Order: sequence, then C-alpha cells, then structure tokens
Amino acid sequence: MFERVGLAILAALGWIGELSLFGARALRDMVLPPYEVREVTRHVCEIGWRSVPLIATSGFAIGNGCAWHPFWKRIPLGSNAGGSVNEQSRVIVGAVAGALCGAAVSYLFFTQHGRIMRDRLEPAIDDLRREFGRFQKTLEKMGDLANDSMRVVEEFKAARMQYPTGTTSH
Repeated sequence: MFERVGLAILAALGWIGELSLFGARALRDMVLPPYEVREVTRHVCEIGWRSVPLIATSGFAIGNGCAWHPFWKRIPLGSNAGGSVNEQSRVIVGAVAGALCGAAVSYLFFTQHGRIMRDRLEPAIDDLRREFGRFQKTLEKMGDLANDSMRVVEEFKAARMQYPTGTTSH
C-alpha cells in the first residue's frame, strides 16, 4: 500500500517538475533573441480568430469567479483562529494563474519549440475530435434503438387491445 502511495506521490511530483520546466523554458524563450516581429504579426493575424474559444472560456471563468465571490467571502478557511481567504490572496492567485496561462500561450505560439509541440498536438486533437464524433453517432444510434423499442411496445399494446380481456389468440 505504501509503495502505491509513494509511486503516486512521485508521479505527481514528476508532473509538477515537468510543468515547472515547461514554464521556465517558456519564460526563457520569451526574452531571448531572435525576436521575430514578422512571425509574431503573422501568428496574431492567422491564429487570432482561433483564440475566440479561449477568450470565451476566460470570460466564463472570470464571470464564474465574480459570481462566487460573495459566497467565498462569507466562508472562513484555515484554522479555527480566524484564517480566511482575503481579497489580496484572491488577486494574487488570479494574477499568477493569468501569468502562467499567458506564458504557456506565448511559448506555444511565439517560439520554435512551441510550434513543434503544436505540430505534435494537432493530430491528437484531430483524433479526439473524430472519437467524439463517433461517440455522438453511437449515442444517436442508441436513441434510434430506444425509439424503435418504444414503437414495438406501442404496437404490442395496440395488438393487445384488439382482443377482449380474458381471451387469448390461441
């Protein structure tokens, strides 16, 4: 049991380490030359329209945070000594999360390593989209099966009504 827990902890720490290295590489590559202004401009124009889902998701997250703000403000967290999440800690966490997201996006869109990573991710995303399409078709077929089953049950009820109660067809 301890071995499994230890392996899970090591795996989690390894993932955190990889994420930290990814963030550090992104920050390093953002400030080191070469600065490709034309390439950045082309990416902004070419990929800008693709960022609409990201912007919508960010807006949803911010709106959700604003909606939950009164709820979290009333709930004390921490020790019984009165520790709670205050305004400043929420702002700091939001700023750090935004900085990490910005660093990841900058790395993916503005560096050569990011382009290579995107080239590796796009086929996987296409496969995922194809699998979701297949899953949707499976659900549609299940719906058709349920409709056919209901039709058979209704036909059975209608056929049963043709015979008076207490008698059978044989």
